Amino acid sequence: MSRQKKKTAMRRGVATAKKIRQKRYNKRSSMKFQSAPVAKRRSQKPATRQFKSPELVEQVDEKPARQFRSPYAFVSAVPELVVVQEQPPLSLTPDEAVPVTQIGQPYGPQLVEPVSPPERAEALSIVHKGNTPKLRKHAARSVRPTLQLIAITLASIAVSFNFSNYSSLIPLLQSILQVNKAEMGLFSTLLFLGLSLTTIPGGVLSDRYGARKTMLGSLLLVIAGTFLFPLYPNFSWMISCRALVGLGSGAVLVATSQATAELGEYSAFGQGLNGGAAQLGTCLGIFITPLLLGPLGWQGALVIAVIPSILSLIIWCCMPKPSQEKVDPRAQMHNLAAGIRSPVIWSLAFTNMGTFGLGNTITAWLTVYFLSRYGVPLGLAAALGSLGVFLGIFFRPLGGILLARWHRPTLFMRAGTVLTFIGLGMLALPIISLPLAIIGVIIFSFGVTLPYAAIFSTAAIFGKKARLGSGVAQGLSAILAAPATIVSTPLIGLIAEQSKDFSLAFGSVGLLIATIGIVAAFLFAPAQNTYRSCAIHCACVTNKEKQAQ
Repeated sequence: MSRQKKKTAMRRGVATAKKIRQKRYNKRSSMKFQSAPVAKRRSQKPATRQFKSPELVEQVDEKPARQFRSPYAFVSAVPELVVVQEQPPLSLTPDEAVPVTQIGQPYGPQLVEPVSPPERAEALSIVHKGNTPKLRKHAARSVRPTLQLIAITLASIAVSFNFSNYSSLIPLLQSILQVNKAEMGLFSTLLFLGLSLTTIPGGVLSDRYGARKTMLGSLLLVIAGTFLFPLYPNFSWMISCRALVGLGSGAVLVATSQATAELGEYSAFGQGLNGGAAQLGTCLGIFITPLLLGPLGWQGALVIAVIPSILSLIIWCCMPKPSQEKVDPRAQMHNLAAGIRSPVIWSLAFTNMGTFGLGNTITAWLTVYFLSRYGVPLGLAAALGSLGVFLGIFFRPLGGILLARWHRPTLFMRAGTVLTFIGLGMLALPIISLPLAIIGVIIFSFGVTLPYAAIFSTAAIFGKKARLGSGVAQGLSAILAAPATIVSTPLIGLIAEQSKDFSLAFGSVGLLIATIGIVAAFLFAPAQNTYRSCAIHCACVTNKEKQAQ
């Protein structure tokens, strides 16, 4: 035999051996991950088996080796997605086959026989794509998505209501407390400072104890700070209460994002709805407080802000306690350090700073901008300044809906940062044109609110995939927004006061932060495939957790 023929024979032998080993491995794997009752029944090999389909009923008495092929009964061949915990029995007849879906099986479905309800419940396998109507109907859910969305949105409204409820009372509070405008600015500064301090601890607590427990404790802080804030008209007392509200608000916002990430297929829409609810709460704080000033006085108008927080606390107390895996504190601290070193987390944080953080900064000065540059009446200037906040009520849920439909977070981050830069550039132009400024406000508000759902949804699923914890990942992604607001807001005011115009202030500080957001969004491009793989992985894990409850 020639040398070439020997090589060919050796190659064929190696290939044949590989095929044999692969077949043996597939056979062992399929038997290993089947439920115990099914394997036991197969080993008994009954001589008589009954098969029932919607069209045909047969009674067969033949060799046990023969299998009936039915499209109604499958066993998944994906080992890591098989759920072996005991499931609640389904309301099917004893002879009816179980519709169990499967995905990614290389050699086609493995067909099994109809089983009794207890055995059928143990043999179910859940995969995130392809849930049949019967299986989805009986999937275990500890909390209905609608109820959880209501609780999340009410918590966001209650917290954000305190961000702006005092703004319309600033002239009155100045005369009562005998302070200047710079000292009144500490009301906002200390609130956002407390918010930034509890963002990461709130994420750690959400991962360790769950969003519900974190929400209850944080809402108690918000209620205490809101109720005590107007009771004693002393400046030191009031700014201390504002700091207490900020400490509770930071943990509440992270807990709402954590609870939204647990919604599975509704998480993207839930993130957008959560952001829209925060914008709605800010608008309600601006316009409801002046209406209550006459009948209740300034103290009553500020105390009334505690009602949404109390309602939210009651709803979260009534929420069922979800199953929560115990987290090792040492492993969690290690994951926190790994998250700080993650480039994906930093790109999300800088993108959030260039959109959400910059939006808070510019919105604080828009009323003064229209007053000083265009000389419009105070009411119209306040309406134009609040235009971006109103539009955010619709733009943030829109971003969540589009993300759930297209699954393109990088696209929304890039588009949002670019639109933010364009809109702010139109406001910074030294051209006196009110229609141009209004168009700039609309573009700017669309840019800063569109990527909200994409940023926090991506952070949540990346945190689960990388074992950082979704709460920790979301807290790290949001940490840069508050310091940017604290630093850039007074800096813009200082530059505008020195230059007597907002063109230099918006063009220097604002566009610099917007440029950082653009760079971070475009550097996030390599993580697009990571987002998709993380989304699939987390959906599968969520279904497994639901079946385990």
